[in-house]
Amino acid sequence: MSENGEEDVHLAHLECHPGRSSRFAQRSSQNLQEVEWGDLGQLSLIQADFGVCEQARQNVATIPTGKTRDAAGFAGFVFATCGEAAKAEAIALELGKNYPAIS
Repeated sequence: MSENGEEDVHLAHLECHPGRSSRFAQRSSQNLQEVEWGDLGQLSLIQADFGVCEQARQNVATIPTGKTRDAAGFAGFVFATCGEAAKAEAIALELGKNYPAIS
């Protein structure tokens, strides 16, 4: 048993329920992808802050803004910082529509 007995119990449970393990793997993969998009969004924002707008725009264009609120927020800030107000406004409107309680 590893130091984290909870992890062993969870893995044993997944082995007994194969359908759940594939859903767990799928969820884990999706979470990693969301982390990747968030990291790329942060990088893009830093690039935009330092005036490296062409690279920031290229990076942010690869992030599916409709997938996560954070990714869309980063994209909006990048476009606003790099002087693309229309794109930033479109993202802000999308965020307001999709997340009305927090906008």
